[in-house]
Amino acid sequence: MTYRYMTTTGEGTFSATRRYLDRQPPFALGAVIVAIREKTKWLLFPSITEEHVEFYFTEEGRERFESTIKATQEACLGELVLKTVAYDDLSHEIVYEDPYQIAIRARRQESGPHPYQDPARYCF
Repeated sequence: MTYRYMTTTGEGTFSATRRYLDRQPPFALGAVIVAIREKTKWLLFPSITEEHVEFYFTEEGRERFESTIKATQEACLGELVLKTVAYDDLSHEIVYEDPYQIAIRARRQESGPHPYQDPARYCF
């Protein structure tokens, strides 16, 4: 199985959290960003040229996400929605995969720009 955490509006949690942080005053960001970086050392930030992708966690990635950063994202975003999809039922071509996450190509209307495309802005 694969797992995708989203906001109640369907946006992926990492891009939504980054947008949330972009709206916060600079003095409030330091501790949050340090905490996120420390908790996500296990999560690789791949270089993917696709403009629009959707990320899904593997089982191990979901477990690590839930034990490290989920509470932080819930504090920023409120309720999160979990979408579960069998690996063989992923709707589009896989463009990246590692032990923790899988990225699939998405149509523009299904996804905003993926959070790793601009590492200086989006990678915690």
